Amino acid sequence: MLNSKLRTLDMKSRMRDAFAEPSYIATEHYHKTGCCQYIARSHWFEHSIMFIILLNSVWIGIESTINESALLINADPGIIIVENLLCLAFTVEIIIRFMAFKHKCRAIRDFWFIFDFLLAFFMVLETWVLFIVLSFTDINMIFFDSSILRMLRLLRLTRVARVARMLRFLPEVLILVRAIGAAIRSVILTVLLGLMIVYVFAIALTQIAVDTPAGNAYFSTLPQAMFSLIFNGCFNNDLASMARLAFQDDLVVAALFACFIVSAPLTVMNLLVGVLVEVVRVVATAEQEGRVVRNLKEELHWAKEALGTEGDTISQEEFIMLLQNDQAIDVLQDVGVDLIALVKDPNIIFDGEPIIYFQDFLDEILLLRGSNAATVKDLTVLKSQVTHDLTQVIKRKMKLAV
Repeated sequence: MLNSKLRTLDMKSRMRDAFAEPSYIATEHYHKTGCCQYIARSHWFEHSIMFIILLNSVWIGIESTINESALLINADPGIIIVENLLCLAFTVEIIIRFMAFKHKCRAIRDFWFIFDFLLAFFMVLETWVLFIVLSFTDINMIFFDSSILRMLRLLRLTRVARVARMLRFLPEVLILVRAIGAAIRSVILTVLLGLMIVYVFAIALTQIAVDTPAGNAYFSTLPQAMFSLIFNGCFNNDLASMARLAFQDDLVVAALFACFIVSAPLTVMNLLVGVLVEVVRVVATAEQEGRVVRNLKEELHWAKEALGTEGDTISQEEFIMLLQNDQAIDVLQDVGVDLIALVKDPNIIFDGEPIIYFQDFLDEILLLRGSNAATVKDLTVLKSQVTHDLTQVIKRKMKLAV
């Protein structure tokens, strides 16, 4: 029976792998032993690189202010020393991370490794290769025209892109960035709605406000009317002056302008703000949920490995041993799982089975959080379970009666 259960679990594993979204974690492909993998996995190495990136970002602003030379070879000695130290630091980082990979071809699947490699490559070209070439040749500045110098300056500005890595240490900023990406479609539709309202009112005011002070000042042509309604009306750039002219002459112009104020600046612009706030809330909730789930899975995996058990399954005995691990208990309590109920009745998760797939175990743990809301599916499952249990009780009573 156990072999049959294992075959069933293996089939479920293959189906899950077939339909699961592919994920990539660089540290899973590092060597298990060795100096480079130890350094690459360590938190102090990652924090040190983030600190150097922060210094590099500040230095770019300072260097662009005090350095008037387009080429590094013509800069002051202090600037040359700092540039070489930064280049050395980022080059060593790339070498350590590359050597940490067990299979070097895996490095090309790491987006951040390729990203940092390209930036380090361009930095080496500018700081070392170009410096050496200009030092040992007779090439002068006159051989570099303005387009080449402009490309060299743009090449130097690519270093600012490293700031993107710091988003990993600023989850709040990362949430805002992801929210902007998620809200693009809604924002575009809201802006289009606002432009449609502006276009309609611009046509109406251009036709009605002829030979009025407001018409001559703001609505003489359709482009001017749209420009005035967008920047003066929606963005509140001297809106009071435009409203004063619109309200003092013609009642129809005043009524149209009042309708525009209610429609565009008050409704659409606030609707845009509301869309962004709602998207940020949803993204923040999803991000927090994702962090909780990732932390739960990582900690339980570590706790399971600490027990000396291997494989993709977990038994009831291993689960009871897992609950004796203080770290696992803390993680389960953090996600809101009722540990007392689990200890009293492990069948809540195992459903009478002696062994289950570990991923199914994690899914069941996540379903047992107190913060989860009851769904129609939960009620249906509960109804089926109660019906099944009552049927079993009735059958047993009938057997006893006989």
